[in-house]
Amino acid sequence: MKRAIVTGLVAVLAVCGCQKAEKKEAVSVQSPEAKVFTAIMEAGFDGIETKTSLDNNGNVLWKMGDQVSIFVGSTINEQYQVTDASDGKTAAALNRVTSPGFVAGTDIDNNVAFYPYATTTGLAKNGSGYVISDITLPATQYYAEESFGNGAFPMAAVTTSTDDMHLKFKNVLGGLKLQLKGTARITSISIKGNNNEILCGAAEVTVANGSLPSISLTDATAKTVTLDCGNGVQLNTETATPFIIALPAMTMQGGFTVTVTDTNGGAMEIKTTKPQTITRSNLLKMPALTYEGTAPAPEHQYVDLGLPSGLKWATCNVGANSPEESGDYFAWGETEPYYSSQDPLTWKSGKTGYNWVSYKFELGTDYHGPFSKYVTNSSYGTVDNKTVLDTEDDAARANWGGSWRMPTEEEWTELRTECTWTWTSQNGAYGRLVTGPNGNRVFLPAAGNRDNTILYSTGSTGYYWSSSLNTDRPYNACFVYFTSYTVDRDGDYRYIGLSVRPVTDEGVRVSVTNVSLDNDSLNLTIDETATLTATVTPSNATQAAVIWTSSDTSVATVDYQGVVSSVGEGVATITATTYDGGFTATCSVTVTDVPPAPTTGTLNGYDWVDLGLTSGLKWATCNVGATAPEEYGDYFAWGETEPYYSSQDPLTWKDGKSAGYCWELYKFVLGTDYNGLFYKYVTNSSYGTVDNKTVLDPEDDAVRANWGGSWRMPTDEEWTELRTECTWTWTTQNGVNGRLVAGPNGNSIFLPAAGCRYRTSLDFAGTGLYWSSSLYTDNQGNAWGVYFYSDFVNRDSASDRCLGQSVRPVSE
Repeated sequence: MKRAIVTGLVAVLAVCGCQKAEKKEAVSVQSPEAKVFTAIMEAGFDGIETKTSLDNNGNVLWKMGDQVSIFVGSTINEQYQVTDASDGKTAAALNRVTSPGFVAGTDIDNNVAFYPYATTTGLAKNGSGYVISDITLPATQYYAEESFGNGAFPMAAVTTSTDDMHLKFKNVLGGLKLQLKGTARITSISIKGNNNEILCGAAEVTVANGSLPSISLTDATAKTVTLDCGNGVQLNTETATPFIIALPAMTMQGGFTVTVTDTNGGAMEIKTTKPQTITRSNLLKMPALTYEGTAPAPEHQYVDLGLPSGLKWATCNVGANSPEESGDYFAWGETEPYYSSQDPLTWKSGKTGYNWVSYKFELGTDYHGPFSKYVTNSSYGTVDNKTVLDTEDDAARANWGGSWRMPTEEEWTELRTECTWTWTSQNGAYGRLVTGPNGNRVFLPAAGNRDNTILYSTGSTGYYWSSSLNTDRPYNACFVYFTSYTVDRDGDYRYIGLSVRPVTDEGVRVSVTNVSLDNDSLNLTIDETATLTATVTPSNATQAAVIWTSSDTSVATVDYQGVVSSVGEGVATITATTYDGGFTATCSVTVTDVPPAPTTGTLNGYDWVDLGLTSGLKWATCNVGATAPEEYGDYFAWGETEPYYSSQDPLTWKDGKSAGYCWELYKFVLGTDYNGLFYKYVTNSSYGTVDNKTVLDPEDDAVRANWGGSWRMPTDEEWTELRTECTWTWTTQNGVNGRLVAGPNGNSIFLPAAGCRYRTSLDFAGTGLYWSSSLYTDNQGNAWGVYFYSDFVNRDSASDRCLGQSVRPVSE
């Protein structure tokens, strides 16, 4: 047995300031009679702390009546309360409320504290830490301006030893910050995970000195947390009002649904569909949006059955005053019954009963047609291809008004397949009780049907029109019917009088499925602006708002309309995030102090393209000797600067070159007979006179010699960069096969498959063979290049220096 013997224990809690305030030092109040605890709360939430009151400087203030459990070296729960004098201060003195007297307890190695206090809170040793048990996360929290409700946000602290009186509180939960604009007065906000995650109720907290606390929840029914706003929190249209709800750390894989209600009975549902993560000691901040509560319910009552479409079903038929009444009977596409509303046996003028003669859209006097409307086949009248009733021909809209209408065949199918249909009687009327996925129900009486002047099957069968034409037989329309043993769909003559059960789309939510931007990159100079446009899909989404953010506001800022303003040099990512679903689209913004360099241009009279390569190298748009990208151009032996043939006639060989491209005529062969020895570009004496040159000198560079300026042949490494950083697509350009090479920035060049020349013949036309300026040092009779055909692109070292191949220029 251990008795709690510390009386009048005083704990002083110094709380970190937040928002504009600097962090406060811990304050100790010395007492000669008792030990003194000091405590510091963990900062977080962008300055929002765990208490309910903030001063004008953003400091967190304690409230009179706040209570804390302190386990002083023992598993005995001792109750402490903020003194009256500490109310509204950043540092609070806590007096023990009452002595626990003689209470059974176990000695522990530390002092442990937990906020808020509860009489049921227990403590047990768990390895090097502790389990705080019998605590409850409230299902209802109470609104506090700019903060959590009092007692809604628990904290825990463990000292290093029983002699350590410094309590360093750690936050147990995270939270959601909802921001609303508008004109309404909000009374409550509730949140529920779409995968039915546990959000509140019975819980245990595991905590140890030097580590972060964790929480486990055990009440499988505690799935909704509600923020009670009392008499209501008034919104305004200019500045968003924050509402903060404490939640356990978790990932809600299916997102969550928030329901907001106002003092006028309106409500708005905000639903995310992507995973949403609440992290300990952080707020999940939702972008500001305008609250638009649903209009009051229609005059006629409806029930939300929890259907995937969100469609609401009326509680009774058109013409009925209660669910079990049959109501009126309508021919399909007509808005009034054929009989007198005072006497169902008295027929209106011109109506001899429900038949083709009386039917509104019948043009002839013969059986089923022709018709004046709703025709998809000329055999049945003038084709208008209307397959769903127009509003003026909808009995539900005509009689009930507002957003009421007749259900389509697809909507009846949803009701049949998503709900449970039970044959029963209600107030003496037989019919089907239809129970939706959420447990809500509507009753459909078995009202029968009217054919000519006779009422058939009342009490045994229900027949209900849809608004959909039967396109296979346009003289019929689709309906649902049921008996005591079956529920099915069918089609019947349009003139038959059937029941009508209205539906409404009032409040049905259309979810966002994607967002895109009109630009994925921008290049700006300092003090320049550009506007990004976000397109939300679908266009009729209920909540199409996006929030704009910049990854680095020192480079570029963005306002709520997507206007990007450049600030300083660098790169920033602008992100548009949909409030509904959290879908994102990004734009990379590069800011320079000078206009961005062009990506195309002309150098020394020849065009170039910047492909966005890592090196920044510019590639020419055509080969040496060509005047267009698809022209083959001239062929050069490696290290030679002129083709062997006449530029006017490739079949006319220059003096001394009639043998064509071969070793006998190659410029750098040592001696008069080819013996595999060279007098230039040699690193191994086995191949001739060593000069250790591995890259062509400018005077031996066909590009520099023919194009001048800074143009040159690319090295083997530069061809490798082009191969690895670009997309090479086999294609045809102006009748010439080759590869379209697209760079990382989207620019491209075309390399024609020009083949090569050996002796006097053109070989391998349809294959691309291009020299680099790099020697192949393993076999110095060869040089590096690149080759490609329709299904292959690779580095090439197999070409003899004497071969005539294409040359594509580059420049820095």
